[in-house]
Amino acid sequence: MKKSYKVQAFAAIATTVALAAASIHASGASATVAKASFAPMQIAECAAKDSENRQLFAIGNGETVLLVPRDSATLRQLRGPTTYHHPEIAGRIAGVELQQQCRAILYGGNGANWGHKVAPQTGGTNLPPNHVIGLKCECR
Repeated sequence: MKKSYKVQAFAAIATTVALAAASIHASGASATVAKASFAPMQIAECAAKDSENRQLFAIGNGETVLLVPRDSATLRQLRGPTTYHHPEIAGRIAGVELQQQCRAILYGGNGANWGHKVAPQTGGTNLPPNHVIGLKCECR
């Protein structure tokens, strides 16, 4: 990566962090919300979208967002250092935006009988949003 691109990328990250910190401070939200919610798509590989195509959060390769409380036993086998919990957006994932060579794994719950589904490309999930209780980003 050329030096000027590194400087631009660093500036974008610094701006994003500053905006996230200001938003967190103003709203009283936790710091983990900022990590998963405010990464711009030029840095993150996968983003979740709501039914109006607004970005709910953006994450990188290997990161997982669970839409259940941290103390819930649901999907506990998926927890790890790159797992974030955002129960406040449960029932809202209707689509995904993916970078090239990435896919989203959507985890089902709340009465879903499909376990997990792979979203290989950007677009709608074709799943009931209230049945999606987790998303993992995987890239090659």
